[in-house]
Amino acid sequence: MAIERSLAERYRNLERAREERISREYAAKFATLGSPSREARFDPRLFLAKYFLGPNGTPDKEKQREALILEDVDGSDFSKAVQAVPGLLARITRRLTLVGWEDSFERGLDAAFATCSAPGARFHTPTSEANFDLDRFMAKYFLDGLNGKPDLKKTTDPIELYPFFEHLPHLISVVESIPGLHLIQVKGAWSKYTIVGWDIAKVMAIRKRHEDEREREKAEKEAEKLAQRQKCWHEALQPHRDYVRNYRPPAGPLTLDNLVGSYTILCEAIDEHLGNYHGELTLEIQRPASANGVVAAFNLGLIEGTMLLALSDDALHRLRDEQPPELTYYEEEEEDESDGYGSNSKKRKASEPSGGQAIRRRLGETPIPNRVYLQWGGGGAEWSTRKSRSTRAMNTPDTSTLTLQRQRLAENGSIRRCGVKKESLLSRSINAEINLERLRRIGITGPRSGTT
Repeated sequence: MAIERSLAERYRNLERAREERISREYAAKFATLGSPSREARFDPRLFLAKYFLGPNGTPDKEKQREALILEDVDGSDFSKAVQAVPGLLARITRRLTLVGWEDSFERGLDAAFATCSAPGARFHTPTSEANFDLDRFMAKYFLDGLNGKPDLKKTTDPIELYPFFEHLPHLISVVESIPGLHLIQVKGAWSKYTIVGWDIAKVMAIRKRHEDEREREKAEKEAEKLAQRQKCWHEALQPHRDYVRNYRPPAGPLTLDNLVGSYTILCEAIDEHLGNYHGELTLEIQRPASANGVVAAFNLGLIEGTMLLALSDDALHRLRDEQPPELTYYEEEEEDESDGYGSNSKKRKASEPSGGQAIRRRLGETPIPNRVYLQWGGGGAEWSTRKSRSTRAMNTPDTSTLTLQRQRLAENGSIRRCGVKKESLLSRSINAEINLERLRRIGITGPRSGTT
């Protein structure tokens, strides 16, 4: 037992010596800091002990009679330490902090407020003043004294407060209590500004300046984005330009083999919506596996799916009937709208044939040379599928540039929520017109590597 007591006492002595050593090192480091602000940031309690407490930790007003002005002090720890000292007050803001005895605190507030406009001040003067002491800010610019009456001649031009102003609700209530004083907020190029003034015309002029600056900044950003998109497309379409340079159009009317290829799609609408960060938009037209037409896969970033293309309306519908059944699809039960292939359709099982619905179209139409008919179906993770009410066609002059008329899709489409197997076409297909002679907002440019 004696050995255990001896070891315990020895351990306590070692621990006490270690703590004393750490305290001495800590105090030695504190002594090298050289300014009240750095000392307050390092350790609020050592700071208070140095300036405001006696040897036994009791308040000592003789040590520091005037309030101290500090910069960039951590508010929470410092405030708790000050509250523990009777008679000591503090005004803590993001940049300025004042700490002192109650009988000298008002003089300290005046001195600290004056530092906001002193030569070499780091921050915007009115905003710093309003952040530190809103009452003194109002007295300096708009009133005849602290908590005084309105003085319209003191500041004739509006005062701008920068985005780091922190007391907007308080300022609004103060301005509302002063007749003839106006306050507005305006969003500038980067942040919001607060404008306070007597002359509403001058206030609105400053507001307009910020709005104009915001619009200029927005236009410059849009121009930069457009230039970047154009640069990306110029580089992406270089293989196509090389291909077109050596391309020789085949003689005779368009055939299914002429459609086959791998295409890159230039879509300004998607570029504007997604910016420069969407993946490549593609149309992959496969070699014909049927005499009726060809199957293609498309990816437009927001939507992807399957497309059927044929050289006549009859061939297009025969091609669709040849496709495997869909996995499943869904429609709102309350909807009752025909798309040209039947109506009152609800959930259909995958085993049901895709061609069982009535088709309202003219049969036996004479195919028109260089005209391609298409149907497409698809969707995205959070996208609905568009369906049109009629089969449309596209004229195909001898060119490699296709144009999808997005507006016509919107006019002819109705929206249904569907689940669709990516590799198959919806049973009630989407039909659209593609006009190859008119380049609008969505263009299919290709092929990237020629027909394959």
